[in-house]
This record gives sequence, structure tokens and C-alpha cells, in this order.
Amino acid sequence: MQVLCLASAAVTGTVPAVRRAMTLDSSDDTWGNEKAYFQMKGTNSCLGVKNHNKATVGSPLVIYTCDDSKHIGQEFLYEQTNDMGHIKYQTTAGDWLCVTAWGTDDDTAPTPPAATAGKRFVLKTCGSPTWDSQNILYMHAPEYNANLKMAQDNFEGNLCLAATGSVNEDVIETAICDGNDKYQAWQLKVIEELPQHLDDEYGGH
Repeated sequence: MQVLCLASAAVTGTVPAVRRAMTLDSSDDTWGNEKAYFQMKGTNSCLGVKNHNKATVGSPLVIYTCDDSKHIGQEFLYEQTNDMGHIKYQTTAGDWLCVTAWGTDDDTAPTPPAATAGKRFVLKTCGSPTWDSQNILYMHAPEYNANLKMAQDNFEGNLCLAATGSVNEDVIETAICDGNDKYQAWQLKVIEELPQHLDDEYGGH
């Protein structure tokens, strides 16, 4: 996804592949690292970072009209290793930050408190203090419809990443997972597949 605000990858005229969401019976060796963007199904609305040119810790995620050519402010790195998934964004300063459920990680608690519905998604330092508030899996199963689901056990209430609408700058927040909610259904469109093991260039794991 190196249409990350700063680094730009060459974008060809080909249509991006759509990644298959993992199912509940996916094997334990499920791996996937991709530069990608997240498009709300049936719309031209994409997951983006507000004021991407000045993105930093605390910057919120919002909806923007998809930028089909360069994906500026809408390109992410999606890492999935077994039952762990992280969505990373590279700032113009070159820092990799993780999509995080706001208010679930106070940087002091050894384990973040359980998230509740209505919490904003923002960018925060990856892995600080734990990965729990940043563990997001791309799921498809009878009860999910290509949802981005909070994966850790302490996120009680079956929470997913959801938009509050499909208009520019509509908020992204936690919501009770609902496979019938169009604002929770995403296509993960792959810009570039990456090696299974990433080095420091991508912020490590």
C-alpha cells in the first residue's frame, strides 16, 4: 500500500485484486502482508486518514472518496499472521503507525480495558503497550461479511470497524459486528503483495 501518504509505489493500470477474508476455520498458518486500500462494498468510499499530510499519533480515520489512481491518504499495510492482524499507515515523516481503537490503550495499563461500541479509530504507536487495541482481522463467516473485526478476547461485545456513513469525513468507530451492516462491509483491494516476513522498512511486526 505504498500510496501511504509519503512513499509511493508505481501503480499500474490493472484492477487491484480483492483479498479473500479469512474464515473461522482458516488454517493456523494463515499469512498475508499487503499494501492495500479498504473500499466500502458497493460504494466509491474508502478508509482514509484525516489530514493525511499532517498525520501523526492521534490522527483519526475517516471516509473519503476513493482515489483510484494514487490512493493518497488511503493506502495501508495490512499484516496478518495466524490470529493477529494489524493495519499500518506510513506518515509523511516516514513513521509507521497502527490503526487503534481509541480509549482502549492508555499507554500504562498492561492490558487495555475492553473496548465498547462508539470508540473512534485513530493512529497510534504500534504495540504500545500491547497489540490488543490494534488486533484487527479481516473476517468472513456466516455472521460476518468481510468485516474488520477486533480480535482479542478482551474486546468483549464482538466489535468491528464501522463507518458512520459514506460521505467524506464520516467517522470510523467501533460497532457491534453485523454482517448485514453495509457500513461494516469492506473490500481489501491489494496494491502489492509483500514477503511473509517484513523488515524494519515496514515497521517490523
